[in-house]
Amino acid sequence: MSTAPDPALVSRYGRAALRNAQDLLDDAAVLIDHERWPRACSLAVLALEEAAKAYLCGLLPVLPPEEAADIFAWPFAEMNRGHEIKLGIAGVVNHMLRYFTGGPEAPRSLAPALEALEAGSREDNELKQRGFYVGYGDGQVLLPSDLGEREARESVARAAALVPLATDFLGWSASLPAELLAARGEIWSRMAKAWKQGGFEAMTALSERDMGSLNEEQVAQIRAGIMQVLGHSDESEPNGDG
Repeated sequence: MSTAPDPALVSRYGRAALRNAQDLLDDAAVLIDHERWPRACSLAVLALEEAAKAYLCGLLPVLPPEEAADIFAWPFAEMNRGHEIKLGIAGVVNHMLRYFTGGPEAPRSLAPALEALEAGSREDNELKQRGFYVGYGDGQVLLPSDLGEREARESVARAAALVPLATDFLGWSASLPAELLAARGEIWSRMAKAWKQGGFEAMTALSERDMGSLNEEQVAQIRAGIMQVLGHSDESEPNGDG
């Protein structure tokens, strides 16, 4: 039987990761000001990973206490060893963010495809490495200088959106309502079963059966809340489902 990490320690870890994510973004902004695009890309991806750590730390209070140790032990250890789980979490949050904020390129489904998440994680990790190192592939030398302004600004923008959302999520999970605390065991059991049966799509379908599909008004309310956290006015278009 695994031992659950101390919740207070996990909370401090998450807040520290958020501070470091913001520091990395600040450094990336300095590099962008000086047109140092490759290193700005790399620091932005590192900021994504740090923000994802905070999301993972915010999940601990949501888990049922009797299962938290076993559930949380693997990802908590894994996020200190590699990038896969961190960039995967960042990919999930980014997918949901693009769904709810809408626009012509918004995903048509709230459930991200696992293959797309895995591919996105690989691409982000390769982007991080390319900004730091000379590489070789497909019969050619790959230089950090091949990365330009577009890649740098897009990477920074993605990370800059995740940091305030992670901050909000950490605050929410630290003060869960009593009814949610009481229902954690049942909710987790059903979600875990759905995940085994069909991944994100099955989990989304379960949520829709329990709560109903989100209508346009509900999506607009969620979008407005996200925009408020991000400090933007809601000027986006409806998502691709509209």
